[in-house]
Amino acid sequence: MAEDLAKAWGTVGHVPEPSPRPVLVMLSGLPGTGKSHLARRLAGRVPLAVVSTDTVRLALVTRPTYTWQESRRVYAACQQMVGELLAKGVPTMFDATNLVGRFRAAVYKIAEEHSARLVVVETVAPENTVRKRMERRSRREDEFDRSEADFSVYLRMKKSAEPIRHEHFTVDTSEGIESAIDQIVEAIRNNT
Repeated sequence: MAEDLAKAWGTVGHVPEPSPRPVLVMLSGLPGTGKSHLARRLAGRVPLAVVSTDTVRLALVTRPTYTWQESRRVYAACQQMVGELLAKGVPTMFDATNLVGRFRAAVYKIAEEHSARLVVVETVAPENTVRKRMERRSRREDEFDRSEADFSVYLRMKKSAEPIRHEHFTVDTSEGIESAIDQIVEAIRNNT
C-alpha cells in the first residue's frame, strides 16, 4: 500500500490552503457521464485538491482492466489520500464512479471522521451521448481525458450501479451545466 500511495500522490496537482472545516466534494457516475469534465470546471471555480481514480489507476496499473480487484486497489489509495488531505484541512474533490453504496459509505465516513462538509454530485447522460463520448475517447480527442474505460466497461458497471440515498445534486452533462455548477459552487461556499 505504501508503494501505491507514493505513486498515487504524484497524481494530485494543486493543493489549496487548508480551512478550519474543509469541504469534500464526492462525484459519482458511470464512465463517460462527464465527471472529470465537471471536476475540472468546479476546480476552476473553487480551490480544491482533486483526487481522481482515472489518474491514480494509470499511475498504479499499466493496462487497466477495471476488474473488482483493481478497483479495490485504486479506491483504497484514493480514499487514503482523501482522508489525509481532509486531516490537514485541505478542501478536496474525489472524482470517481462511486457507483456502489459501500464505496460511497466509506467516503461519507471519511468526511465525518474529519468533520468535513460533504457535497455529493451525481453525473448522468443519455446512453447515446455516452457512446459518442467513448468513441471520441478511443480517438484521444480530449487531451484531459485520462480514463481508459470504454463502452463495454460502461455497460458492465451500469449493471452494478446502486442509487444514491444521500442528499445530492444530479447533473445531466448532456445539457448546459453552467447553472448546475453555480448551484454546486454556492453549496460548497455556503456550507449547505
